[in-house]
Amino acid sequence: MSGAFVIRAGSLSLRASRRSAVVCALLAAALIALALWAFTLGSYTLSLGDLMSVMTGTARNSVRTVVLEWRAPRIVAAVVFGAALAVGGAVFQSLTRNPLGSPDVIGFTTGSYTGVVLMLLAGASSYSALAAGALAGGLITAFAVYLLAFRRGVRGFRLIIVGIAVGALLSSVNTWFSVKADVDTALRAAVWGAGSLSAIGWPAVLMSSALVAAVALVAPAAQRRMRWLELGDDTAAMLGVSVERTKLLLVVLGVAATAAVTA
Repeated sequence: MSGAFVIRAGSLSLRASRRSAVVCALLAAALIALALWAFTLGSYTLSLGDLMSVMTGTARNSVRTVVLEWRAPRIVAAVVFGAALAVGGAVFQSLTRNPLGSPDVIGFTTGSYTGVVLMLLAGASSYSALAAGALAGGLITAFAVYLLAFRRGVRGFRLIIVGIAVGALLSSVNTWFSVKADVDTALRAAVWGAGSLSAIGWPAVLMSSALVAAVALVAPAAQRRMRWLELGDDTAAMLGVSVERTKLLLVVLGVAATAAVTA
């Protein structure tokens, strides 16, 4: 199954191989099957017939509550968050040209956690405030790592080493904040740091999805320049790419995608 096809949307175009399209279709089918299976799991057992009754509007109130208010937000969040982490990981691995270049290794995830811890210490409790703290913490960490790694340009290996060091520093800061905080705040920070979809609802899903959608709209425009950067900074510059500006844009995109999950 060889050959390729082009998808065009206005001034944007995407060239994909038929094999990639088939693989994506199979993965999408597997995702749908797993999502349907996830709806049936839990202490309140449901069947596919119950799911169909919810879709047709004939389900009992208890079934509607379990499906629409409890399990649907968690399943949608798992899909959206997984996609966001995949985008963030792909951006950082392309930027650093190193498989270690993921947001957690470089320290950006730890920076987002620091932002949330500071918001909790300030008394904030709403999801929007914690999301803003996570985004701000991730961006500030990203810019700090970027500036510390800048030596006549940013090299991938240097970015990873500096990111690991900054992440270790912030991890110690987070531990110190947790020790100094009151018990309730420390427990909330620990639960947030462990990560869980059990308490997530539609407002949090919609806010994170909006941020992921914004990243998804900008990412295709940066894809070509990202591919050129993989050829090397000198080659990309010869092709007309503003190397450092593009790297900074990619850092912002990767951090935004990661912050949508960590929030």
